[in-house]
Amino acid sequence: MMKNKKVLISAALLLIVVIVCVSVFVSCNGKEMLAENLEGTWTCPPTQIESGKDANVVCVRTFVVTRTPDKLEGEVQFSGLVNVTSSLTSEQGFLQAITFSASGTINAKGTWLVKDDDEITVSYDPASVVADFPAETILLPNAPFSASDSIAATYKNAIAQSVSDRMKIIFMTKASELLEVEDIEMDKDNQSFVCEVHDKKYVIRKQAAN
Repeated sequence: MMKNKKVLISAALLLIVVIVCVSVFVSCNGKEMLAENLEGTWTCPPTQIESGKDANVVCVRTFVVTRTPDKLEGEVQFSGLVNVTSSLTSEQGFLQAITFSASGTINAKGTWLVKDDDEITVSYDPASVVADFPAETILLPNAPFSASDSIAATYKNAIAQSVSDRMKIIFMTKASELLEVEDIEMDKDNQSFVCEVHDKKYVIRKQAAN
């Protein structure tokens, strides 16, 4: 009876060891697959990143993901096409609000690391953030002067610099946070995936190779 009991305990322990080993193998294999599938250039649809009385900011984000050979980590290059709509007010010397829009780019570099078979962390270097909003992209649809006036060029240059500085601060603040990208679900062709960041769902699609 005692012998049978020992056999049963040994068998149970062996089963537990097998289950643990299989689980570890599946988890490691899942992490490897995720790291492999992440390589490429990915784009996120236009996303509103700031909205309020002061400004409305929409960004189309692109991520170029490269993997360190044989590692569950790598580098990511971020680029964003940004459109900003805001206005100049009486506080800035105008009798009426003057609406403007500005278009430009944001670029940053960072690293990523696979934490689980459906989760990665992304860390950007705030010092790598570059914002560029050229004066020629500034539109002043209701300004009390024509676009050809010299004063228009003065205001456009000032707005371009102000927007560039503001957007750099916004993205540097965001870049300083460690992003946890969770619940990653790749489609069967690895051409898109759904994920969650800060409790918001995103659909990311891979760009076709040139």
